[in-house]
Amino acid sequence: MSNKEHRPQRRASNFRIPFETAVKTCQKYGTLKKQGEKVKNWKTRYFALCKTNLLYYKSPEDKHFTGAINILNCPISRWTNNEIKHSLQIQTKSRTYYLAGSSEQEIDEWLLCLIEQSGYKLIVKVEDVPLAEEHKGCQCFTSIQDAIDAAKGGEKIMVYNGHYKENLWIEKPIQLCGYMTEEETKQKEEFQRIQYEEELQELKKEQAEDNENGIGSAGVGGMLVSSSLGEGNTNTYNNRNNNRTQKVEGGDPLKQFSMMGFQQVLNQIKVKQQPVGSNGKVIIENLNPDESIIVYRANGGVIQNITFQMKRAPRYENQLVDDNDNLLVSCIEMDSGALTLQNCTITSCHTGSGIITSNTSNIVLKECLITDVRDVGIWLMDRSRSTINRCKIQSVKQDSIRVIGESILHSLNRCEISGSGKYGVCLCDRSLCESIDYTSITESIGDNIHIQNEARLLRVNRCTLTKSPEFAINFCNTPNTSLSEDNLYVKLIGNKFNENKLGEVNIQHLELMGRFVKRFLKKKKLNK
Repeated sequence: MSNKEHRPQRRASNFRIPFETAVKTCQKYGTLKKQGEKVKNWKTRYFALCKTNLLYYKSPEDKHFTGAINILNCPISRWTNNEIKHSLQIQTKSRTYYLAGSSEQEIDEWLLCLIEQSGYKLIVKVEDVPLAEEHKGCQCFTSIQDAIDAAKGGEKIMVYNGHYKENLWIEKPIQLCGYMTEEETKQKEEFQRIQYEEELQELKKEQAEDNENGIGSAGVGGMLVSSSLGEGNTNTYNNRNNNRTQKVEGGDPLKQFSMMGFQQVLNQIKVKQQPVGSNGKVIIENLNPDESIIVYRANGGVIQNITFQMKRAPRYENQLVDDNDNLLVSCIEMDSGALTLQNCTITSCHTGSGIITSNTSNIVLKECLITDVRDVGIWLMDRSRSTINRCKIQSVKQDSIRVIGESILHSLNRCEISGSGKYGVCLCDRSLCESIDYTSITESIGDNIHIQNEARLLRVNRCTLTKSPEFAINFCNTPNTSLSEDNLYVKLIGNKFNENKLGEVNIQHLELMGRFVKRFLKKKKLNK
């Protein structure tokens, strides 16, 4: 097979597409590392995804692309390699391409966008639902599990509107999507665009206030954040905001690209009223109440726009564990691998938790809704990792988010957590939460944020922590003596504390943890 088959646009006229021109019309662009075809070394390339063609350049000043990958109907999935982390593979007819990003979030965004543009689909629908015109050439199934079994890995499985009663076992990377009409997709994109513009104006106003007053120079509810954060911290924050503002305002796309990719900028903007959850038209319910709806063991799948609800198990009505003290089932159970959930709803989970992860698995949640859960909303255990963006968690009878073992919650950004039956966020054992930003946690029965054992919380930035009958943040932990002091400091920046009955911030072991927290709080408050 000729090497030209995977480069369908190799005509001289099309080769002369400057990178500057490509980024103006492409669906996504950025830098990735690409493995060579013959010499298996990795080189940085500048990529622009133009519909079904992934163009790559040696530098952003290039006037023509070095190569093009036609991704039409190509399986695309995560790639597991011990030496290269955060990587994916594109399987064309002539060659398999391997690309690597700098982080889990970056490669997840690329994976999602590439699969969407590839158009490779398997269709699941109930018998009486008509098939859309654009799907008439696709393979159809009446069972989601049958479609999963038929997939080779990297395919997109489109699930038509309906109520499906199944227990799914997924061991290959796929994209499982609830069907959305073209009009629904456009409405969602337009709403997001308006929200981004509104929030950008708020971000500019917030930055102006920071420049005038300093970060956290005034607090709410009696707890003041120290204004003596140091010039280094303040400048770092403001410079980061300046980069975001310059990027969205416009200008030279090459200069913008050198600072930060457009998609990364949008992910940093605070969105208060972003719609979360699915459209409620594709519902998956567990057929067997003794099993989770999904048991996931693949590396790099995506699930979008689906509602999950648990069937009630009568014998578990008044208990959280079974007769053998085993954890009850959950809507989504991850035993290993990596998964991205976007615009999904987890509801009516009467017999267990919403999401349980273990065995070093990695889950990313974007714009999801978790509500009416009997046990824990999101439970990270056994060195698993998670990133949670723009999600809403409410009416959970235990902790909304529980992190145990040596698991890591990388970030909790722009989320709303309310009505937790115990703690809003609970960090136990030697777990770590790197950052909680622009998040509202309110009306928890216990502390809004609770840290115990040798768990660590590194930053709480511009969050609203209110209406707890106990503390807004309760440090019941002790420092891990095996770590350096730089890894133990807690940054509390510009937060709002209102109507927390026992107080804003409590440090139970003041003699051990006080020096790691107090430089970000007024000393006189700690001494009282």
